[in-house]
Amino acid sequence: MFTLKPLAMALLILSGSYALAANNTAIQTQDGNYNDALLEQAGEGNNAAQIQRGDFSRSEVVQTGNGNSAQIEQESQASTPENSLRLEQIGNQNTALLNQQNLGYGHQATVLQRGDGNDITLYQQDGNGSVASLYQEGNGNIHNIQQLRYGNELSVTSVGNGNSATTTQYGGGPAHAEQRGEGNSVELTQSVGYAGGNIEVYQEGTNQAATLYQTSSRYGQIDLILNQVGDGNTANLAQRSDMATLEFVQDGTGNDLVADQGIWRGSLGGAMVGNGNVIEASQVGTYLNAWLEQNGDNNRIAVSQRGLGHTASVRQTGTGNETAITQDDYVSDYEPNSSAYVLQEGEANSAVLNQSFGPLARGFIEQAGAANQATIDHSNIEGWTTAGIQQTGDNHKASITQHDTVGFDEATITQQVAGNVASITQGGLLNGEVVVGERVATISQTGMNNVASVIQQ
Repeated sequence: MFTLKPLAMALLILSGSYALAANNTAIQTQDGNYNDALLEQAGEGNNAAQIQRGDFSRSEVVQTGNGNSAQIEQESQASTPENSLRLEQIGNQNTALLNQQNLGYGHQATVLQRGDGNDITLYQQDGNGSVASLYQEGNGNIHNIQQLRYGNELSVTSVGNGNSATTTQYGGGPAHAEQRGEGNSVELTQSVGYAGGNIEVYQEGTNQAATLYQTSSRYGQIDLILNQVGDGNTANLAQRSDMATLEFVQDGTGNDLVADQGIWRGSLGGAMVGNGNVIEASQVGTYLNAWLEQNGDNNRIAVSQRGLGHTASVRQTGTGNETAITQDDYVSDYEPNSSAYVLQEGEANSAVLNQSFGPLARGFIEQAGAANQATIDHSNIEGWTTAGIQQTGDNHKASITQHDTVGFDEATITQQVAGNVASITQGGLLNGEVVVGERVATISQTGMNNVASVIQQ
């Protein structure tokens, strides 16, 4: 706690004689530089307002009780640093409206609320390098934060149930949000410039929701990390940038994640542990990479990639899992196109790869267990396509279809043990269509009661 000047101390003593009663109103206004203001109120239904106009100002409000409200406004007139405010509210149904409207830099806001049904609104405008730290403990609490300009830092923490945080950060900088409890939600939007930005979100509990959106100007690097622990959690993630990375971890049952990237170069990856989880990933751009992993039963992964030079890698372990990868590439004679790889371990799993357009495509599926299904479809690829399926165990089904008009197609299916079915179809898109190039089909089966079919036209 800072030392008060005589004038500010006098204001404190004057208002302090009424602080223990309820429904009090205290207003403090300071004009000038190097001012300090402190206000303490105890009871219910109290109102506090502090207005500081100047540079190097410090403000502090402490309220104990229910139904209290606080408003703090700091305005800086010059490009000077370090206006600061601190708010502490203990009780229920309290509200706070905080505004730092500064031309300077390095301003700070610290907020602590304990109780239920509390509401915080914080604006940090115009200044660069501002820092905001907010902590709420209780149920049904609300955070609303907006940071403008460049190089700001944000930290938001909620402990309890039914809490929500809505934050907007313009100009970049790190943003961190942490929530623990049930039914909490965070919505974070970050729009950055050349300096880039990053988002980190951690949620622990059940039925949590995260909506995260990042965008940057040309050449700005953005990074996003999400970690959710618990059941029934949802995540909706989106990035728009030249360069970006997105990573996530979900640990629990019945979780759902949607990720969307529209970038030039970057990656998307993560892991889920548990049953009944769903990943839907979409990437549009050039030279993008997706790597996804699920461990559990009845999980599903869907990947869509459109552009040039993409790679996708999926691994699933368990029973009844599904993977579908679609790669739709722009036609180019000079750029390498896409590749996809799927590994599934367990029973009754299915994997589907669809790759179309462009001069080059590679797809490979590996399955170990029983009663798995694998399908690879290549179409409209005027170049070199390679498809491979390897299955170990009983009662598998494998199918490769390559429909091209020009180029070299190679398809290989390897099946081990018994009761497996394999089919390869190569040729034009239509019956009787003339194709130019070379087709190679290989099926290798060991064991008994297997079926193999090859059609080349």
